[in-house]
Amino acid sequence: MDISEDRFNEWPEDRMKKELKNLIIEAIQNEYPQKFIDTLIKRGKFTEDEVQEIYKELNYKKRPIN
Repeated sequence: MDISEDRFNEWPEDRMKKELKNLIIEAIQNEYPQKFIDTLIKRGKFTEDEVQEIYKELNYKKRPIN
């Protein structure tokens, strides 16, 4: 497998993560249940730093804790 094939295989995962981030942002803004937001975070395998950055982009001080 060459490097271009490796990168091609990573692309769908990168795109999915970007789309999930957009969905998380929309869910937060529309006050969806935290359980739903947590499910999206888990599905996208976001790190805690990535999650904090999303909340920071939305001017939240930090992620709410259940």
